[in-house]
Amino acid sequence: MSMKVDSVSNGFVFGFAKEKAKKISSDAVYGYSLNGSMSYVYPDRSIDFLSIPQMREFIYGKQIARKKYPVTAQIIAGFSLGLLGSLYDTYETQNSKFFHREPTYAQFVAPMGYTLTINLFRPKLSSKQTSNPAHLSNELIIEGYIGEARRRKFLATSISSLSGSLVGLAGYFIFKP
Repeated sequence: MSMKVDSVSNGFVFGFAKEKAKKISSDAVYGYSLNGSMSYVYPDRSIDFLSIPQMREFIYGKQIARKKYPVTAQIIAGFSLGLLGSLYDTYETQNSKFFHREPTYAQFVAPMGYTLTINLFRPKLSSKQTSNPAHLSNELIIEGYIGEARRRKFLATSISSLSGSLVGLAGYFIFKP
């Protein structure tokens, strides 16, 4: 939620959001400025809002995932599935040659299935990814880590699968007889 800030007093931030007056506890506001620019309020999983220290922990979990969560395996697997799907789709079994059959949408089935199921397994924050053992039991850091790691996995898988499929299609159009 964002709003135009008018004033700050007695632990509350006053302003307007969607032409309605708002009064929010300053503990629920992650950042604001008094020059009238936007203020950012981050909702919690419940009706309440995250406080500033809680939001810092959540963002720190995202930063850990961004820096330390490896996506190399997903990139290799996605590209390989996309490329192999394209090659298999254009393989002619009668004369055992590649690119002798018209491509169909079937080449996207395996990469798409892999991409859609990649987030079935939750990533886990391990002790080698953080130097502080207290982070392994902090719910907000773990939640931020899991959200960012899942996003990175999904993007890496979808982009690499699409790239592999496009390389396979380009190979078909270049090398078809």
